[in-house]
Amino acid sequence: MKKIIFAILMLLMVCTLAFAKVNLNTASKKELSSLEYVGDAKAQAIIDYREKNPFENIKEFMKVDGVGERVFEMNKDNLCTGNGDC
Repeated sequence: MKKIIFAILMLLMVCTLAFAKVNLNTASKKELSSLEYVGDAKAQAIIDYREKNPFENIKEFMKVDGVGERVFEMNKDNLCTGNGDC
């Protein structure tokens, strides 16, 4: 019985992490790379952008070099900025 409960808890933790939003202002390069159509180069561009201009809202994501409307649309439900939207 304990093994079943443990397995269920582990599954819930994994599901929670899988559906957690990515904070554009604090996410690691690996976390950013987990977004649709975002590889290492775009992830680094996001990090470089936020060092100079912290994201105030998720639409600013489109200001990053290499990120257009399509990339934004594919990811908008998984993004946040830490300004009360995470």
